[in-house]
Amino acid sequence: MLQKRKKESNIENVFNNYLLRNVQFVHNNKVLKSGKFLFFNVKEFYLNFILTNEKNEQRVWEVPYPFKIYYQPDCFVLDYKIDSFCNGIEDIILHANVLNVNKKNKFFNSFLYLSGG
Repeated sequence: MLQKRKKESNIENVFNNYLLRNVQFVHNNKVLKSGKFLFFNVKEFYLNFILTNEKNEQRVWEVPYPFKIYYQPDCFVLDYKIDSFCNGIEDIILHANVLNVNKKNKFFNSFLYLSGG
């Protein structure tokens, strides 16, 4: 339990830098969501982001908890890649890639970028 709290506090440190700033969530070179970043919370296996749009309406956007989060110049990367989940262990990566996944999330085996202005 202590480790979970530590991880959540690290997540808080990452996203606190973006509070009350205009942000964009980009996936596959496409802006999925944008607006003023008001708040976020962790709910089980999901991150909930509360954004306001250009009409000043509050919207909640829920994304799966990523395997890793790290910083690149000008953005944070939410990493959903299988090799990040498997820590580079080739045998596990091979088994994970041959699984028949009928219902997969759009972020499966990809990156989601959070950038702020």
